[in-house]
Amino acid sequence: MGTRQNSGVDQDSDGQPGGTPAPGRSAADHTPDTPTGQATTGQAPTGQTTTTRPRRPDPTQDKYRDLCSVLTDELLPGTAKRADLVLALEYAGPWSHDILDGDTLDPELSRRIRSFAKSHRAGIHFIRKPGRAGRRRTGSTLFIAHARAGVLERLTLDGPEDLPDLELGGPGETPGAERVTAPVMLVCTHGKRDRCCAVFGRPVAAALEHAFPLDQVWESSHTKGHRLAPSMVLLPSNHSFGRLTAPQAATVLGQATRGELPVLGNRGRGTLDAAGQVAELAVAQAVVDAGRTVGLTGLDVREPSADGDGPGAGPGGPGEGTTAPSATRASDPGEAEWRVVTETSTGRTWEVGMTRTEVGPVVSSCGGTPKTTTAWTATTVREL
Repeated sequence: MGTRQNSGVDQDSDGQPGGTPAPGRSAADHTPDTPTGQATTGQAPTGQTTTTRPRRPDPTQDKYRDLCSVLTDELLPGTAKRADLVLALEYAGPWSHDILDGDTLDPELSRRIRSFAKSHRAGIHFIRKPGRAGRRRTGSTLFIAHARAGVLERLTLDGPEDLPDLELGGPGETPGAERVTAPVMLVCTHGKRDRCCAVFGRPVAAALEHAFPLDQVWESSHTKGHRLAPSMVLLPSNHSFGRLTAPQAATVLGQATRGELPVLGNRGRGTLDAAGQVAELAVAQAVVDAGRTVGLTGLDVREPSADGDGPGAGPGGPGEGTTAPSATRASDPGEAEWRVVTETSTGRTWEVGMTRTEVGPVVSSCGGTPKTTTAWTATTVREL
């Protein structure tokens, strides 16, 4: 197989001794004040939004009160990890702190896989089926998620050593890959990276596996955002999710399976920058508030035109005698940004205004120091 296991690492313990997951938090602990923890349009004046933060567990009532995901008070939208191409490779052995640091696999194979992923500009996760049975499987399932196209493919490799030699192409171009129609949810359980992922991720993964038995649910290595655990990634769209209970996660995966874009716990789509993620979710929330659903990949997000032509040129928008801001902004509070969002199935278009606001405390990893940071917040959602 060309792999080696890290000696001294318990097969059943990626941060949770004895392989037994600690109990997760209750549904009340995780329920956000609003589904996405961001601006909503329900009670605000026309064209305006109000901003709320997701409700955090009460640290004084939680035996895991020192964990970063309990201490962190951060907006969810705009926190998804960026990637247009995602590779999820099954590896049943133990995962070290970084799956490609030379301790999970041998250093040379790790280097080759890093080089392969970099050459294809792909994000990579190691995955396995939940529970002890997932540690005893042979062969390696590989999911290839073409996130922008919304296409998911699957093939089976003998092991990780086959990945660097794969003739990876666009949708329908990789030899041996078959199209997958049902979405797949990756639940981070990477306890060696951060304890929160084992404590809060494993119970959710186990519950989802029971509810969705057709290989739609996998444990995953680091997905970014353990401070928002349980952290999840939905393929092929590459939407990230956080702070969901098991029942809420089941609702989200059920919606995605029906082709709908879930807003509950949604952190954003990894094909977009942070401002674009916030804009997409602000419009999705407005559509849901109006009693409709939106397709999983049914919203197109772009910057307004700088010269005032086309969408984004309405009163109060950046097209009215102003220059559209660039996609990359300084992180100073008060910075403004705009995006234009179009529902591809109907042609309906919205303009979303955002400002940077301070949020916190944010504890990036367990044992870290609480800090404040800034995040984009939707302040205006206006249909053009």
